[in-house]
Amino acid sequence: MIREVIEHKTKDKEATKKLVKVIEKVIAEARKQPGFVHGNIFLDVTDPCHVVVLALWKTEEEVKAWNESKTLKALAPLIEEHLSERHTTIKMTENVVCKYS
Repeated sequence: MIREVIEHKTKDKEATKKLVKVIEKVIAEARKQPGFVHGNIFLDVTDPCHVVVLALWKTEEEVKAWNESKTLKALAPLIEEHLSERHTTIKMTENVVCKYS
């Protein structure tokens, strides 16, 4: 499984509300894609302009196909218009359990 963490910084609180609605549409479209497991939107409790999206995919190839899809490319400008800076993305693999003694 691949976890994709996408961080967004919006222009203001109103832009955050609008961005969340767009991201909900993006997640609805992603649900139709092979390999998409689920997506969550998180709002920072200390910074109303900080939005984090966590998406879970079965494989890295399926993430890549989604990121290069016409659907996402069409939705991207709707996201970008609410941002104060470019988003950042981190891709991670399975959880690693650490045991401390």
